[in-house]
Amino acid sequence: MNEIEMVDSGLPMARIAAIRVAGPSTLEITWAKGARSGRTDLVDLTPVIGTYKAYRPLRSNPKMFATAHLIEDGDAIAWDGLDVDMAAETIETLAESIKTTVDIRISVPQAGRSGTPAGEHAGEG
Repeated sequence: MNEIEMVDSGLPMARIAAIRVAGPSTLEITWAKGARSGRTDLVDLTPVIGTYKAYRPLRSNPKMFATAHLIEDGDAIAWDGLDVDMAAETIETLAESIKTTVDIRISVPQAGRSGTPAGEHAGEG
């Protein structure tokens, strides 16, 4: 008898609670489980859609992209008329690699709090 060994990373697999189409290749994703659980992110899927042939019908076709819907209890997203889906883990990885405007505002010191334009703090002004 062959024994299969499983490794647990300690993090639950990504699962999506809800989606909303927010642009021609962008979804607003509310996460149910995974590293981003409880967050809502705007995720531009262009890097995935533009890379893999299976997603070619979605390129420059906002009408088809707008048919995005959850399948498999939030484990993936699918589109009407397309025989391929996109795993929540793929979207989570993409979301983690993109800094949102909010993340950038939090990580960049607020210039101008003392009335000094950005750059002048470093002697550039």
